[in-house]
Amino acid sequence: MAEVVDAFHEEGGPFFESTKSVSGLLAHLLPIRLDDHHDEFERGAGFARLGSVDEAVHRLRHAVDLYLEDGRDWCAEYADRARALMMACESGTHDSVLAEWDESTRSRLGFTGYVAGTSP
Repeated sequence: MAEVVDAFHEEGGPFFESTKSVSGLLAHLLPIRLDDHHDEFERGAGFARLGSVDEAVHRLRHAVDLYLEDGRDWCAEYADRARALMMACESGTHDSVLAEWDESTRSRLGFTGYVAGTSP
């Protein structure tokens, strides 16, 4: 157990600390698996959250292409979500789409009424 605690303090803690912000998480995501649809979707969402709309649209368009190239049944839903965020970025409504997704996620996880930065 002591080894687990030590490993967390050496690697886990610093990782979570460095990825607690959108920009920190994005910095972690940028160099990994550029050909993965999920990672590219996450990068696009991160850029949208930071207000880098042009880069968000570029990443989301690439994610859609990768989902369509993959072709598995479940990819269509993800491609649709990426397209929805891409269109929201282009129309300037991305903040409301992301807020809606956040609320939906919190609801599914049982964190209704949770406000970011506070204790659940």
